[in-house]
Formats: sequence, structure tokens, C-alpha cells
Amino acid sequence: MVGRMLVYRVAAASALCLAALPLRAQDWAQSCAIARGQDKVVACNQALKAAPGDIELRRHLGRALLDLGDGMGGANEFGAIAEENQSDPRAWYDYAAALATDYRFADAAKAIERSLALDPRPFEANKIAVLVYERTGREAEAYQANLRLAALGDRIAMNDIAEALLEGRGVTADPGAAVPWLVRAAEAGHFGAMALLARVYAEGLYGQARDAARAEYWNRKSDATD
Repeated sequence: MVGRMLVYRVAAASALCLAALPLRAQDWAQSCAIARGQDKVVACNQALKAAPGDIELRRHLGRALLDLGDGMGGANEFGAIAEENQSDPRAWYDYAAALATDYRFADAAKAIERSLALDPRPFEANKIAVLVYERTGREAEAYQANLRLAALGDRIAMNDIAEALLEGRGVTADPGAAVPWLVRAAEAGHFGAMALLARVYAEGLYGQARDAARAEYWNRKSDATD
């Protein structure tokens, strides 16, 4: 369990800026949303004194800490929000993203799985899932997340699926099954897929017959995209 940890970090340098920052609670909240750097941390902490349960203020504080390089502080803030809002997929997504930013990929995988168990559809949550699964060597899970992203129209995921099928990464190698994914990725605008398809048809790779017309077509498309 991640304990409730509101981080009150007011550096000496930031104290010098307080006179230039607003004094009323609603103004602190506005500054928390729009300020940058340490001023944002100061504003968010001041706003949270008046509204300690405001999730949006706490999210702003967590992002500010991450932006300042305080990965532990930012992750702890998002972790506390997630523990207090366990049925909210966004809360677990935010926590996973914060943990990934702090290079804590194994912990990030657990958090993103909580998010996806609540709602497997969001694009960005599946992007985080691919990242943390790849970083932790969980290739089969990364492949499944890429399938979900491909269903959402992500051309990078389509190309990654093709590469996984070519290399047997997270799935049984099947070069013939990879080609339709290359075509989908290329048709969606993926440059690498276009260039590889040009070779596939020029050289007759992966069980495909040589086809000069198709090779030329994908060569032209990749040249136009480059």
C-alpha cells in the first residue's frame, strides 16, 4: 500500500518568489494549474492547504515534481491518489506513467495492469503497457497490448506486431502472417513498413512471390514519405 504522502517541498530559492505569487486560495489553485517549475510546486502546496482532497491539484503537484526530476515524490503523490481511488483507471494510469518516468518499470507494470483491468480501451494506457512490458522482458504481454493498439489504428503497433511475428518475439514466429501486418502499417503511413514491403516484393521474402509492380509502388510511397 502506498501511504498518503502530500509532499510539501518549498526550497529556499522558491521562498524568494512567494511575494510575486497570489495570496487567495482560488488564485493559488489557478497558479497551480498554469505555473511552471518550483513555482508550480509552491502554488500547488499552498492551494492544497485550503483544499487537501482536490485530486486535480494533487495531480498538478505530482506532475510538477516529476518535471523537476523528483521521480520519487511525483510517483508517491500519484500512488496515493490511486490507492484512494482504486476504481478509477485514470488514477492507476497516472501512477504507472509516473513510475515509468522514474524507471521503476516492474512497479509500473503492476499499476498499468490495474488500469487496464478497469478499462482496457484507452490508447495511452496501452502505450504505457507496451513500454513497461518491453522493459521488463514480458514480450507476450507487449504483443497483446500492441494488438489492442492496432485495433485503435496505431501504425507503430501494427509494425511492431509484424516485427514480433518475423522474430518470434512474444509470439510464435510466422513470417507469412507478418506480411499482412506490414501492409496494414504501410497503408497507415509507417515509413519502415513501406520500405520493408518494397524489399519483400522485390526479393520474394517471407513466402511472397516477387512482384516488381508492388515493389515499385512501395518504393515510391516510401520515397514520398521520407
